[in-house]
Amino acid sequence: MSTATGDSRPLAGLPDSGFVQTLEPLLSAPRWLVALSGGLDSIVLLHMVSQWSQSLPEMPFLSVLHVNHGLQKDADAWESFCARIMRGAA
Repeated sequence: MSTATGDSRPLAGLPDSGFVQTLEPLLSAPRWLVALSGGLDSIVLLHMVSQWSQSLPEMPFLSVLHVNHGLQKDADAWESFCARIMRGAA
């Protein structure tokens, strides 16, 4: 993957910020774990991490985790929703 600037680093297309520096050390990890709540932020995070992992020469193993604590009446529906998302991410 190459950006408009010709830089092939996976995070090169992101704006220069503390976010990029925070993620840089994670790019060489052999395994990534993404916690998925089912909210928009965790779905976007899963999508971004999935895209990054596919752009790396040695793709890290990607795991996705959702925990149903059963604390809300909609907890089972969120669990089912997350399971559908995870099947699509595989």
